[in-house]
Amino acid sequence: MRTTLFRVASAAALATLTLTSVTATAAAQSGARDLMFAIDTTGSMAPYIEQTKIAVDDLATDLASESAGTRVGLVEYRDAGDPFQARTVTDLTTNLPTFRGGLDGLGVDGGGDWPESVYSGIALSLCQAWNSSSVKAIIAVGDAPAKDPEPVTDLTADRIIALANGTATDNPYCAPAAVAAAVVSPMATGNRVPIFVVSADGELTAQFARIAEETGGATVPVEDIEDIAEAIKDTVDVIDEGDSGLFGSLEGSLENLLGSAGN
Repeated sequence: MRTTLFRVASAAALATLTLTSVTATAAAQSGARDLMFAIDTTGSMAPYIEQTKIAVDDLATDLASESAGTRVGLVEYRDAGDPFQARTVTDLTTNLPTFRGGLDGLGVDGGGDWPESVYSGIALSLCQAWNSSSVKAIIAVGDAPAKDPEPVTDLTADRIIALANGTATDNPYCAPAAVAAAVVSPMATGNRVPIFVVSADGELTAQFARIAEETGGATVPVEDIEDIAEAIKDTVDVIDEGDSGLFGSLEGSLENLLGSAGN
């Protein structure tokens, strides 16, 4: 098992996250956000799950204090052969105690071989009733790559991109009729949900580079557990224009991260 996780990988990797804003959407100006967290809860995450839970809880609390319209939700994913590949812990909600209860209940188990059912976690997250007037994003946190194609679901990178961009409806976790009826769904409206990945694995980072780019998201590679909270917060700093795919400058955040990496 690797002895170091969640430390900022390199200036070059972080520099890819420096994106310039062209215009601000009404959603960004209002501060309302719909954020789904998809967290790896397989056995390899055991040393890191508590720090991840604390970071996500703190972030949700901060965001709620900024905007009463912010909703957060939670999915956990594991692997084929486990009791579930992915399950919804809490739907998008403004109720922080409900979200916190789901987060506190996360535990780690299973996982089998190294790659996991990351795609299931994202696909299930996409089934939420997204608010069309809010900034939208999925933030996945994990330490292992996705199986591609994924067993049972047959999910692939291309299919995840299409589902997130609203150009496909064949989500194994959402019935087509339900998707068509949910006018706020990315699959029904074509309003994409950007995918962000806080990654403690080089293969996962490389694998999701294209997925993030083509859905308007980003990857944040980290290695040391001490940096997980800051990495998650900096990911949300990027999400200031939701499904427009346009993001504000991260220069200040990058400087902070790079400074901590050099210590």
